[in-house]
Order: sequence, then structure tokens, then C-alpha cells
Amino acid sequence: MLLDKNHEITLILAKALAFSWETTMALVFLGAPDHPISATDLEAAKQKFAGLSAEMSRGVLEAYKLRKQTASLDFDNRRLPQLHVGR
Repeated sequence: MLLDKNHEITLILAKALAFSWETTMALVFLGAPDHPISATDLEAAKQKFAGLSAEMSRGVLEAYKLRKQTASLDFDNRRLPQLHVGR
């Protein structure tokens, strides 16, 4: 989750949880230990973070949660074909 190259999910989670930019930046760096982050990329992430609203970010997370729950229900309720027919 923290390993996406654009750090978008990290930014959304941090904004939804009302984290500061400093805390969010620390998470971005923790998510990229083997990938250096340029000053340009960091500034772009900061601008994206500043442009997010907490309400919208929580909405994105809620939609993701609902999609995951629906996918789980679909998997649990599917019927597998019978492998053999009993008489």
C-alpha cells in the first residue's frame, strides 16, 4: 500500500486521518526505503496532499471498503460446479 510510486494512497490515507504534512512526508519516505525521492517529486506530493480534502479522502476510503466487501461477498456466495454427479 505504501509502495505505490506516486504515493497517492499514502496521501489519501494521511489526509483522511488528518495527519500533518510532516507526518505524511515521513510515511512517504518509509514507503520508499530503496527508492530515492527527488525534491521535485516530494514537492509534487506536498501539492497533491494540500489539494486533498479530508472529506473527499474519507469518501475514497469508504468506496474502497465497500468495493472490497462486495468482492468478498461475491466470492463467498459463488457456486462452484459439481465435479461429479451422484445417482
